[in-house]
Amino acid sequence: MDISLKNNDLTEGKIWKVMLNFVLPIFLGTLFQSLYTTIDAIIIGRFAGKDAFAAIESVLSFQRLPVSFFVGLSSGATIIISQYFGAKKKEEVSKASHTAILFAIVGGLLLSVLSCVLSPFFIKLIKVPNEIFYQAQIYTIICFSGIVFSMVYNIGSGILRALGDSKTPFYILILSNILNIILDLILVIIFKLGVIGVGFATLISQIISAILIFIILLRTKLDCKIYINRIRFYKKYLKEIFRLGLPIGIQSIIYPIANTTIQSNINIFGVSSIAAWAVCGKLDFLIWAVSEAFSIAISTFVAQNYGAKKTSKS
Repeated sequence: MDISLKNNDLTEGKIWKVMLNFVLPIFLGTLFQSLYTTIDAIIIGRFAGKDAFAAIESVLSFQRLPVSFFVGLSSGATIIISQYFGAKKKEEVSKASHTAILFAIVGGLLLSVLSCVLSPFFIKLIKVPNEIFYQAQIYTIICFSGIVFSMVYNIGSGILRALGDSKTPFYILILSNILNIILDLILVIIFKLGVIGVGFATLISQIISAILIFIILLRTKLDCKIYINRIRFYKKYLKEIFRLGLPIGIQSIIYPIANTTIQSNINIFGVSSIAAWAVCGKLDFLIWAVSEAFSIAISTFVAQNYGAKKTSKS
């Protein structure tokens, strides 16, 4: 069965209306993500205890480092696909999309393995207290093992957004977050698995979101439709992804590096200080997420119009 989504040409129509329709699902997605993290924190703090909550929060900013870099790097794929779509170059859209998917799979697997192997060293480096060290390490390894699925979802979402479809990734995000909360309730409250339960709830929801986005790309009728036998690295487009994405990737880790440095200094003061700082950090995440939503929307809009040579809009 084909999934018939619609190309959303951001080069046509009034700028404010086009941008509003495109950015609204992304913006709502970030708000929902922020709400999810707050509910998640309440479940963990209430039913898993302060130590479990602190263990997770003590390494959260560190966990965002490799993911933020890779997501920033993969933004290069979204930009070039948007440009080719704006220029009506269907074959280039297809080849760039297949390159991006393989890039997500290979890069995600390498990053998962590397992050899992190096995580104990870095957890010590950021001064996680001894009483929660084991919980923090277990949670980090479980989450890092799912990086490849997170990358497939993010790349897949980026491909769809490049063609102007911001609603499908939004629906999948809502579904995966609701699933994550349900699994948290089951694994933490009923099975009392603590940080292990929280970690596996996150991992399972990431796997489901990756599978859903991949199925949609396989069955869609859009120019970015994925064919299994065409998934490969096309050298031209891989170089373009790195050329455009590397500066974004480096920029993307500056904020997590700053937060990780701050977190490492807070970790020195013990479990209670970590938990208190984590509560304040939820507001900080909301502000960052909202700005990120507008950044995604603007870069896609500009890239499509640049590809269409409508420089007055871009």
